[in-house]
Amino acid sequence: MNPLEKYCEYLGKKDLDALCGLYADKFIFDDRGGQDLGRPPFIKESMEEYRAAMAAVFAAPGTWEITCLGTAYGNVVFYDVRRGDTVLPCVAICRTDKTGKITEFRVFVREQE
Repeated sequence: MNPLEKYCEYLGKKDLDALCGLYADKFIFDDRGGQDLGRPPFIKESMEEYRAAMAAVFAAPGTWEITCLGTAYGNVVFYDVRRGDTVLPCVAICRTDKTGKITEFRVFVREQE
């Protein structure tokens, strides 16, 4: 199974422990999904940083909805993040180690068709 399907599931449920369990001991998380809204890159390279940042994201007020639109190649996912009235169209790609844990995760703004 594409690990990013699980990523979308856990992200939508705000399941921090399960989300963190997807990653290898050493990884890079590089999210550029908010760049069209003027947000800086969201880059984390340790579990401590990632866990704290995602806990803050989950604790923020407002609605939170993740819609998985589909996957490709076993390591790509297309999804939307809805926070209040804002929808971020995203595409993500990952690399995994031999055990299936994510070692590199990159998110970009998905171009509208």
